Amino acid sequence: SKMAEAEIKFKVVYNKKTHDIVLPASTTVGDLKLHLQTLTSCPIASQKLTFKGLLSGPGKPELDVKTLKEAGLDNGSKILLIGASAEQILNFSASAAAAAIAEPEVLSAPVQEKLCEKTEHKKVISAGPPADAPIAYWPGQDPLPSEFISGLQVQGGHKARFSVRLAEGIFVLATNERTQKIPLDSVVKVYSEPIPMFEQFHILALQCGPTEKSTIYLYWFPAQYTAAVKTYFSR
Repeated sequence: SKMAEAEIKFKVVYNKKTHDIVLPASTTVGDLKLHLQTLTSCPIASQKLTFKGLLSGPGKPELDVKTLKEAGLDNGSKILLIGASAEQILNFSASAAAAAIAEPEVLSAPVQEKLCEKTEHKKVISAGPPADAPIAYWPGQDPLPSEFISGLQVQGGHKARFSVRLAEGIFVLATNERTQKIPLDSVVKVYSEPIPMFEQFHILALQCGPTEKSTIYLYWFPAQYTAAVKTYFSR
């Protein structure tokens, strides 16, 4: 009799939920997406899967013919699914229309060389997300958590934690070397930019003085919190 076909037990994380999945190793990435559409109601067209880089995404049909085995998955692998559910897409287009009217001027990033293309930032992001990077997904309008967001990096790739303390009117940036408490109203400009290949993470730029030299850059900032951060700093 034919031997039972090898199966792979792996996890898919979507919107903070972890799904345990068992599928034959010969399943294609395309079939997995069909399975995930049923499981998460995230339409195939808006699914983006990351596992050691991009596993599948819009406009990359050639990736969908790979089997799970060819894609390097094995037992215990963890895939991140990014993409709006059908329901979110409906809500998002309605809220985006409203936001377009209410969007304060301060949010528009200056039209210049992209952050991700500048050498100082490339150095940090080219290493990929740190192992302890925060859980991140897109799109997001989530309120900031009350505790620290950890697993971030600052210039030079040093580990950092970030927290906004509204009651005290400050934000806190802690690295192994020091803890800075900076008044919210000292931030004159805030903008963020998705990190290529890892769009669920952003580089967040907080300019705390009259010139760009006073900008604090936070890497691997979760996309779902960028809208909330910007509302705190736009006056």
